[in-house]
Amino acid sequence: MAPPQRGEVIGLDHAIYHHCHRISVLEDMPDSATARQLLTRAADQVRPIMASHKWKVLSLEEFYPPTPNLLGLNTNHGQRVQIRLRSPSNRATFLPYPSILRTLLHELVHNDIGPHNAQFYALLDQITTECEALVARGGDNGVDG
Repeated sequence: MAPPQRGEVIGLDHAIYHHCHRISVLEDMPDSATARQLLTRAADQVRPIMASHKWKVLSLEEFYPPTPNLLGLNTNHGQRVQIRLRSPSNRATFLPYPSILRTLLHELVHNDIGPHNAQFYALLDQITTECEALVARGGDNGVDG
């Protein structure tokens, strides 16, 4: 579907509201092609979940923060979502895909709920179940490996 033209009024069901508009990886890191493939795969896998919740992500990005336990960030309810794809101890080693997917699901919940409270974890459990059902139907190696 073509993006809306300037000034065009669009409904909330328009595809622009439930996908990642821009995907970027750290091109100066080893094997950036694999990084792009992993991030694109995760974005494609969560697209139906994003559609059902009317979520959008303007920029989905790989990042490699100095804090080893930081796996993701969501800025301004999906304006920018950053995901760690690589091991904190070795830039050339990618994290397991299920970990990347779980982190993306976690960050998507922040589109609706900021704090890590009971509502946050209830919605995270709900969309994790949705993702597992999509994986079961589609045969992709998802949340559990």
